[in-house]
Amino acid sequence: ACVFLNDFSFELLAAIWLGDELELLDVLEDLIEEGLLITYGDEERYRFSQGLYRRAIYDRMQDVRRRLLHREIGNALEKAEDAEELTEELADHFAAAEERDKAVKYMRLSGRKALETQAYRQALRRFETVWNWASGQDGFFKSQVDTIDFLCDYADVLYGCGQHNRALELLDKAQALLPDDRKDLKARILRNIGGVHGVLQHGEIAKEYMLEALQLYRKLDDLDGEIQALGGLAYLCDVSGQHEKAIAYMRREIEKRRVLGDPQNEVFIQGREGQAALMGFRFETAKEHLEASVKTSHKFGFEHHRIWALNLLQRVYF
Repeated sequence: ACVFLNDFSFELLAAIWLGDELELLDVLEDLIEEGLLITYGDEERYRFSQGLYRRAIYDRMQDVRRRLLHREIGNALEKAEDAEELTEELADHFAAAEERDKAVKYMRLSGRKALETQAYRQALRRFETVWNWASGQDGFFKSQVDTIDFLCDYADVLYGCGQHNRALELLDKAQALLPDDRKDLKARILRNIGGVHGVLQHGEIAKEYMLEALQLYRKLDDLDGEIQALGGLAYLCDVSGQHEKAIAYMRREIEKRRVLGDPQNEVFIQGREGQAALMGFRFETAKEHLEASVKTSHKFGFEHHRIWALNLLQRVYF
């Protein structure tokens, strides 16, 4: 039980228990009576009453026993119905088990999930671990394309953490590895480089990269890529004072988003309509769209977009 990183269910513990399940229940009841474990919740979950108890028992285990138990827990978690939601636990268990391939897989998956929710520090911890493991090892990644994919994801994380020069270094590495036939990866790299240069206030350089990326996305018929490049160009024009161009790019982005039609894009459309109205000094219209965006974001749980819309609303009020 002490090898579990957090709480655990009876079903999960039973999956790695080699004896009779009734005997396991007796053991758990004894540990509860002794005050080592507590149980809670409708699903009968267990955890140590004090973290120090768990740590003391864990530290007394033989290393090989710890590794084997972490591996067994990881294997059991992989078979769970909600395995896709357990990437953090899977990454940690397989790392502790020294199962490097599986640890890398789940480190990257959990890092991407953190990146999607803008939990940049959490994502950084995962990608830095994989990067440190990969350093100096040829053939660490599955392929050249897999290496580029990792470098781009890691650069996105560094960008989110404000480490812009490091992000550019990784994107340069990715560009050097780029095969001639992977225009999709080239477009992603160009867009990311443009985004970093935009933050570094290299406006014209940023626009060149972003426009080239946009052209590639069009040739590839990549609607998501077009949307992201148009949004990037709108931002670059806005911060450089070219508000009419920024509005024009936003309008094109909105048209593309309407094609997708999913709830998240509806939230973005409302926000973009509000931002465009704000740039045109149509404050009542901006307020209407942004308030709708805040409401819809809350409804669908898009917290990071809700905060973005709220920040724009401050400009309407003041």
